[in-house]
Amino acid sequence: ASLYIKDDVLMFHLMTSNNSKIDYDVDFIRCYIKNKKTSKSSVSQDDEKLPLYIYRSNASDKISANGTFSEVFFFKKFTVPDKHLFYFEIFEKNGGRHLKFTCSNKEILKAEFLGDE
Repeated sequence: ASLYIKDDVLMFHLMTSNNSKIDYDVDFIRCYIKNKKTSKSSVSQDDEKLPLYIYRSNASDKISANGTFSEVFFFKKFTVPDKHLFYFEIFEKNGGRHLKFTCSNKEILKAEFLGDE
């Protein structure tokens, strides 16, 4: 994943590879901030983050067998509180495969600036 910022917009570029021989049909993608560690008895509140826009390298929601899938998520700028992480979760349609990526506040603060040149 690559992370960029311009004009108060954070851009997360995710590249996903499907190394199996079965297509991966993306059902939905969830983006949220959550506490890193929660005990079994504690209740955790997810802070859902909705992208302003999503750019996909192809028109379908399918990651072909042995193929790749590239997406750029555009969010209004934000930071992540201490002891929390920003999560991306990708769920498969009618399937059991589930991908999860995390991003810490430290990584967000290191976003590459896309300036006017």
